[in-house]
Amino acid sequence: MSLDTPVSMVQIEWEFEQLLELYKELAPKKVLEIGTKDGGSLYHWLRLAAPDSTVVYVDFVFNTEYEAWARSDTMLVPVQGNSHNKIIIDIANSYGPFDFVFIDGDHSYEGVKADFEAYGDATVVALHDICPFPDNKEIEVPDFWREIEPLYDTDEIIYDLSQGECGIGVIYPKGKYAS
Repeated sequence: MSLDTPVSMVQIEWEFEQLLELYKELAPKKVLEIGTKDGGSLYHWLRLAAPDSTVVYVDFVFNTEYEAWARSDTMLVPVQGNSHNKIIIDIANSYGPFDFVFIDGDHSYEGVKADFEAYGDATVVALHDICPFPDNKEIEVPDFWREIEPLYDTDEIIYDLSQGECGIGVIYPKGKYAS
């Protein structure tokens, strides 16, 4: 699988390829991405979307370029604002319930926890940046991951345990999907 995108991606290619394989297998009809940055992962959600899907993204930046990436049978819904704002949460969740959520926005412990609590009732939730970042203490996703991992059926997609960045944690409802 090629991860060629028209924009940059901040992902370890092998890890994201594994997540895309799961995404294709699940064929979610309602997808939510929190934190879009340049749109690299959004590009793949749209490119591989199941027919008649809805893909919602929440970010501070609205980019009309993303609309060209959606197929005619896929509805792309931009929600511009802070993913922790009650109005934004309500707008985004009005397109749910979601089958797949990718959280890669606020990397603080409180931020990722708030996103998980606001949007995490999906069938599958993927968290980016679960590996400890020894050189960046502002990335607190690993702390949240270690806290919730024992409470759910989970998978870790990590290329190298010593890589010091990235990593994807996948959270499933109890008793479903996990390998």
